[in-house]
Amino acid sequence: MDTKLIISFIFILNLHLNAQDVIFYNPVSGTPIQDCYVMIEDADQKEFHLISDGNGLINASTAVLPVRIFAQHLNFQLLDTTFATWPSRIALKEKAFTLDEMVVTGQYEAQEMSASTFNVTAIDQEIITASGTGNVSEVLQFVPG
Repeated sequence: MDTKLIISFIFILNLHLNAQDVIFYNPVSGTPIQDCYVMIEDADQKEFHLISDGNGLINASTAVLPVRIFAQHLNFQLLDTTFATWPSRIALKEKAFTLDEMVVTGQYEAQEMSASTFNVTAIDQEIITASGTGNVSEVLQFVPG
């Protein structure tokens, strides 16, 4: 056999085998998305459940086109779409969310922040002198909180 023909055959075979490799990535940062849950439903109604690796890569080499791809990740919006040909990369949009303010205290039950925090007053020489007493317990009686 001709060497060019063998190389061409191997190249085409390699393209066919790698055609089902898909990388999930963050389009804002360009970084791959690791641990993305992917469910693929192919034309034969077979389901494939995959998790993307550290490079955002999944391989569904036995799935038959067209495929429905359902992708889910904690930090990204849900993707549910159909592809007639295998994409090499799929972008997932980041979720935009904010967390409510949280106050951690040493109390056993949850309370409003206004009930959980205390005002702190520093007692300096001026406050002690202005109180007219030499006793610390008497000074503390005039300090709020």
